[in-house]
Amino acid sequence: MIKLKSFCYLALAMGLSFIIVWHECNITQWHRDLGMSFYQIHNKNFFAPLNAQSENIESSLEAEGESLFLWAYGPAVEITFHSLTPTELTLCFSADNPIEGQHLTLMINGKNLDLTGTTHLPQRIAIERPVCRSFQSIAGMNSIRFNFDRWNHKGSEFAPGDPRPKALRFTSLRLERARAPEGQG
Repeated sequence: MIKLKSFCYLALAMGLSFIIVWHECNITQWHRDLGMSFYQIHNKNFFAPLNAQSENIESSLEAEGESLFLWAYGPAVEITFHSLTPTELTLCFSADNPIEGQHLTLMINGKNLDLTGTTHLPQRIAIERPVCRSFQSIAGMNSIRFNFDRWNHKGSEFAPGDPRPKALRFTSLRLERARAPEGQG
């Protein structure tokens, strides 16, 4: 009788685990499996949760000399991910901005986050000094949105032979759990 009861608990636990994993993997389908793509490219400069989905961003790296990057497309890049509980996270990115005077707004779960004290992007945000912003995720679906005012073929023509609406070249993009300050847990 005890073995049957243990078996029933085990079967229930496995069934619930399956449902949770299925839910995490299939909650929303966007255009690209960004987290899995980042996992597969094995580059320390690009990281997102495995369930992160994206719209209007390349999911495979391009190269120019020694530099690796991902193109963000206008008018906006959206990254979504599901969180079971509110979690303190950090978003860091560095980028090359091909459009002089480019305006960028960053919104996380509908709230506008200040990036650099100005909405004008510099020509380059160095990989050694990325822009980082911490925030608390919500339980459920979360959204990170980069909004651009110009991109290739709309307000700028920096790559006339390329039909893609290029707005920003990410040289790093990391979304991960916030680290505890030195000396804390």
